[in-house]
Amino acid sequence: MANPFGSADEVLSKNTGHTNQANLVFAMIPRGVNKWREVINGADVTPTASGNYDADGYWRSSNSTANFAEYVIGSPLNTGTARTLIMSVRYNSAGGGAGTNQHVGLWNNTGYTASSGLFLIRVQHYSREYQGRVYDSVGSNASELVASNYNPGNDTSGVVLRGNDATPAYDAYHRVSTTNTSMGSSTVNTILTNDAILNRVGCRITDKWAVQYVFVYDAVLNDTDVNAIIDNPGGVISQAGSGGKPSFYFSQL
Repeated sequence: MANPFGSADEVLSKNTGHTNQANLVFAMIPRGVNKWREVINGADVTPTASGNYDADGYWRSSNSTANFAEYVIGSPLNTGTARTLIMSVRYNSAGGGAGTNQHVGLWNNTGYTASSGLFLIRVQHYSREYQGRVYDSVGSNASELVASNYNPGNDTSGVVLRGNDATPAYDAYHRVSTTNTSMGSSTVNTILTNDAILNRVGCRITDKWAVQYVFVYDAVLNDTDVNAIIDNPGGVISQAGSGGKPSFYFSQL
């Protein structure tokens, strides 16, 4: 599988032809061993440590420490909003990452614990397992969408967590090939009552996991639209060419 966002560091932008482009508020994509880009705001992000960046566009830490690649959100998120988190993750069986607090999504700058507000997928270091997690800003109404971590039995998966804070209603599933598998749902009240505390988007992972993209929408996308994004993430983002004329042009002069 080739990198859906191009193998070189092309300029990236929101694809205005994408069905849900109006709702895409964050798009975190790795561009090299020391570089991520938040496409919607046009910001380059330097991870806390150098990583590995492969031909398929996946980034993981170069060591067993859980390192951050995170974009600082300048304006508070809307309180009580709807949102969908979509990402692709690859398991690295050779990695030696320790620690369970590895995650992809939205969190507060104080960290990644239940007491700091979370809307994310947590991935575990000891096997191919992850879960959807949603917490309020003080951790008093924690909601893990499943009681234990979910093992998809596959090295590479697309994963979605979505919900509406105001309703509330949340669910998550993972997609392998053309098959969706539920990871649970929740209707816990007063989740994320102060969304302004969520001021980071990105990932915190060790060398046990690799992430290809993190998309955040301010709407609850339906299965059809989510599946289309997971199956073709390159359709969400437009790539700019390197510029100039193609080689055949000069041969005609």
